[in-house]
Amino acid sequence: MGAPATCPHGTPIPGPHGVAAYAGSRTLDTIAPGAVIRVARIAEDAEESAASLEALDHLGLRPGRQLRLLPRAADGGVRFDSGDGEAVLAAELAAKAWVDAQPGSGL
Repeated sequence: MGAPATCPHGTPIPGPHGVAAYAGSRTLDTIAPGAVIRVARIAEDAEESAASLEALDHLGLRPGRQLRLLPRAADGGVRFDSGDGEAVLAAELAAKAWVDAQPGSGL
């Protein structure tokens, strides 16, 4: 595997060991519309759910992916444009996607 620094979902290997697991990142559900962000990692509890991982993967939410946030959906879901089109992520799953602001995004 080449001694990767993170798992495929962005969690540090061998683990944080006393360091805040998501230092400098915020969950996607806390970011205001208009921001441009980069997916940093997927929370470990979402990694344990095949359904959650499938839903996130279907929408292309993988570490390194850049998104522009749009106004919230009527049901509270997080709307975004990934460059491949617009999509909506349920608020519960948005709380499991940790993101970093991109330079100049105003976040």
